[in-house]
Amino acid sequence: MAVIGIKPRLHRVITDRHFQKSAAKELSSGFTTLVRKGTYPRSGMDHPSLAIGDRLEFILSKKGLRLLGNQPAYEVTDIGLQRDKDSGQWVWTVEFKKLELEP
Repeated sequence: MAVIGIKPRLHRVITDRHFQKSAAKELSSGFTTLVRKGTYPRSGMDHPSLAIGDRLEFILSKKGLRLLGNQPAYEVTDIGLQRDKDSGQWVWTVEFKKLELEP
């Protein structure tokens, strides 16, 4: 049940350094995030309007925002919904690929 974006938007996602390095080397291609309690199935993550084709930028904290182009950017390729096998809670699954920026 994913939406295809008409105009790509940029979403900043707070991650740790390990995930950033893994994504930059294309070793990581997805992540999960909990669906907010009581919102399933209409919305869930911090960016409920996230769509296929949107851009992602991984940052360390909200205070450390960088402009697009200072670090690798990524494109959302798939969005899904599933139950976490450990907790049983609903989670969004977001798949992404590295986006080659034009110079």
